[in-house]
Amino acid sequence: MVEEKRAGQDAILAGIREDGRGVLTLFRGASAGLGLTICKSIIEAHGGKIGAAKIAMEARCSRSSCPQVMRHGRQLLQRAEVMELGNRIRILIIDDEPQMRRMLKIALTAHGYETREIACGQSGLEYLAVFKPDLIILGLPIPDLDGIEAVKQLRTWSRVPVVILSESDSDDYEVAALDAGADDYMTKPFLMGELLARIRNALRHIAGPQNALVLNLGGLIIDFSHRQVTVEGRDVKLTPTEYELLKTLAANFGYVLTYKQLTMAVWGPLKYDKTSLLRFYIRQLRSKIEAEPSLPKRITTEARVGYRLR
Repeated sequence: MVEEKRAGQDAILAGIREDGRGVLTLFRGASAGLGLTICKSIIEAHGGKIGAAKIAMEARCSRSSCPQVMRHGRQLLQRAEVMELGNRIRILIIDDEPQMRRMLKIALTAHGYETREIACGQSGLEYLAVFKPDLIILGLPIPDLDGIEAVKQLRTWSRVPVVILSESDSDDYEVAALDAGADDYMTKPFLMGELLARIRNALRHIAGPQNALVLNLGGLIIDFSHRQVTVEGRDVKLTPTEYELLKTLAANFGYVLTYKQLTMAVWGPLKYDKTSLLRFYIRQLRSKIEAEPSLPKRITTEARVGYRLR
């Protein structure tokens, strides 16, 4: 039940009451039902302040930062849902707690992100090649996966930022996670506003030229925001696989990528060797971006190792 009351010219005071059983301890001194937890996520995502009593809570929001939470929440969520997918940042949520996955999905979608939620750790990592997220939120512990080892393996073939949400407040565990390659580490319970800030920070610090909206490599131009490629002013039509392969090479411009690194980046963890398939797509890509595909100058072969984009 929601009752809206106005308090002065710069704030909205709303009381929200829910009688459901608490599912998450995200408020100091009180558990909250799922409804209150979702309200908390949305309000904090828009700069509001919120607290909980034993059976009720109230939220105070600055008019300048989040009036839409109270008055236009439904429209806000609808607008977020219909945003063009190509312009949205993709976040993969891997967590075995249904309430946590749902809370994160609602809060992140309200903030303009596109999300996918996976309950199993191994399935989540395999889904990377399908969804191709810009960031991963990994909830730990997760029953079927050693989180530290998973991050280590991920770093052998992907640079996608990883933010860990852990139930452990051990300093040693946090250090181990960061050393393994995680970009950030937060302990549950956490503030949604802080998580959003850390997500933005992790996305800002992704290494590599793919951060540029347009990458010009001497006549080869890759427009990442529109997924367009031109060679000497000529539009080049690439298949999704060819584009992912070129993007991976461009992200590591000048460096050799091994066959394994490339196949993992394009197809994800595999149970069988795909080197021959990789060679096929390299030939296809060369035929589209090289002046003389039989004498390639852009994508060069490092014998028995891999390929390099020059």
